[in-house]
Amino acid sequence: MQRIHPLEKNAEKILLGVTLVILLGVLAWQIRFVNNRVTVGKEEVPVARAYEVVASRAETLRAQVSDESPELPEAKPVDVRAAFVGGLEGAVSPSPSLAWGLRALPELGIGSVAGGGIKSGQFVPVPSVPGPGGLRAAAYLMTISAAEIEQNPGLERLLPAEGPHDKALVSVEAHVDAEALRAALTATPQGGEEDWQPLPQPWWERSEVVRVSAERQERQADGSWGAAAAVGELPGRVTGLAELAATPELDIGELRQQAAGKREEVLRPALYQRAELRGRQVGLPWVPPSDTGAGLELAEELRQLRRERTALDRRIKGLEAALEPPPQQQPPREPPPRGGRGRDGGGGRGGRGGGGGGGGDRGGEGGAPDPNRPDERQLTLERIRKDLTTNREQLGRVDMRIGEIEAQLGGAAPLDAPDGPATGAQFAPLLEGQTTMWVHDLSVERGREYRYRVRYALTNPVYGRSGLLRQEDRQSASEPELWTAWSEWSEPVRVEPEVYYFLTQASTGGLQGAVASVEVYAFRWGYWRRGTADLQPGDRVHGQIEFPDVAGEGARDVAQQGAGGAAEPERVRSKAEEVFRDTYLLLVTNVPSSAAGIGAGADRVQAYFRDVDGKVLLERAAGESMRELRTRLENSHADGQRDLRGEQRPRRPVPPGGPPGDGGRQGGRQG
Repeated sequence: MQRIHPLEKNAEKILLGVTLVILLGVLAWQIRFVNNRVTVGKEEVPVARAYEVVASRAETLRAQVSDESPELPEAKPVDVRAAFVGGLEGAVSPSPSLAWGLRALPELGIGSVAGGGIKSGQFVPVPSVPGPGGLRAAAYLMTISAAEIEQNPGLERLLPAEGPHDKALVSVEAHVDAEALRAALTATPQGGEEDWQPLPQPWWERSEVVRVSAERQERQADGSWGAAAAVGELPGRVTGLAELAATPELDIGELRQQAAGKREEVLRPALYQRAELRGRQVGLPWVPPSDTGAGLELAEELRQLRRERTALDRRIKGLEAALEPPPQQQPPREPPPRGGRGRDGGGGRGGRGGGGGGGGDRGGEGGAPDPNRPDERQLTLERIRKDLTTNREQLGRVDMRIGEIEAQLGGAAPLDAPDGPATGAQFAPLLEGQTTMWVHDLSVERGREYRYRVRYALTNPVYGRSGLLRQEDRQSASEPELWTAWSEWSEPVRVEPEVYYFLTQASTGGLQGAVASVEVYAFRWGYWRRGTADLQPGDRVHGQIEFPDVAGEGARDVAQQGAGGAAEPERVRSKAEEVFRDTYLLLVTNVPSSAAGIGAGADRVQAYFRDVDGKVLLERAAGESMRELRTRLENSHADGQRDLRGEQRPRRPVPPGGPPGDGGRQGGRQG
């Protein structure tokens, strides 16, 4: 019998024992080397710390719940307008047209695109609007009120640092032809493959001007024109429409409504008020460039009427003084009692001289006047009263005509009015009649020559309607403004120089050698002020002018008020200033005269000057070529002297057509 091997006999026991040993080893390894961990949230922590983590997070949540101002997550912005525009510009269907078995019903909006019967597949053009026409530019000089500097930030950069704030400017006038504008808004391109339709009338019938832009060119020394430069807006006259048009989510209806309410501010911005001297504005009222000719003629008439009024006022005061009773004299002594006998032919003086009672009647002091003989003083007084009535009637007619002219000058320049709207008449709508626009350029330099061109921006009739435009035109639908073309360039306009000078007399010999007498004119306080000087060769042209001293005048008024005096001083306090021009006297010579007639062959004196550009200028005394200019400056100087003398003009009510002008005309006739 074969014997069983012990391994075979105990194999199962051995296997069981080895398995138990392995299990015990794994268990011991886990207990000894591996920590038990659990997952709390997204973090594995030991079992012993699991509760601590949960408690900590619970406290955090409790703090967040009780926080009165928690940090909220930022909301993701949603561009609703972009989504709407994208949907509007995108295709409605995969194909450009849909099958439609019935005829189009535009009256119901079926089978057509909304907007005046424009069908699917048709396009509207972007209007090409011509620029304004009828340009006219004119140069002006004025003294701006110091109050305007405080009310309009930025204006101080365009004015002298110290008063008087004299300023030269150029105003440009242009006109919009409503018929031409309507034709441009309703035109359709000719030719091409596109099916063009005109703009529907509701899109453009309420068009308004959003802003007006101007450019200028300056004449160079060689006679050519420089580069075009933009004309800036007047400080304090910004309408805000450009900023409104730049807003990303613009309602074109709101822009149109705002532009309609500010039509006058956009088209004809108000100019600044002139400076005042004792409650009166100095200088001339502003008139539009198209009215400068008529305005100058009226100004000359106004100046003559004021001179006549001054003479009438002086004459009336003299007549009124003549009507006043003479100063009271000492009453005569009563006659002695014996004088009574003169009436009876007694021993009175008259009786002795006349021999009887008749003589007493003629010579006695107590005799009665002859009732048939008129009193000479009464006759004189009657004549004075008649003259006074006649002069007062003439003064009334002169005042009435002065008021009419001032009303015309003031009504033509409503922007210069201290109160009220910028214009006396309501504008017609842009598409009816003719609309006038003005641009003022305060950045010009004295003595320079310029020319201008103008354009304006309309409310865009195709704004937001890119789906009806060709692909290459769709960019135009994103701009709320539609700019017109530039106008033609205006005629050149020259700004008056700082100083004018005129040769009045010259002499080639004498104790002091050659001498040239000149008059100089410089603009101060609303008028041209005159000065004189005698020059010798090598001298610079100069002269001393006189104009109001506002600071001293204010001190004088305060002193008078403190003294209790209400009367206005007869003369305005003034100060002197030496003005110069960069022109030098070179030579004074005698030139034989070739003129025939009386004085033929006599020598004429002429003088040579050199200006800042090195040009040699020939001047003759009493020259005819500059007489008109010199007369204009002399008249302005005379008006300025009237203000210096403190002469007042009557206050009249403002006529209904606009505020009256005030102040004499500087440059009453353009040279």
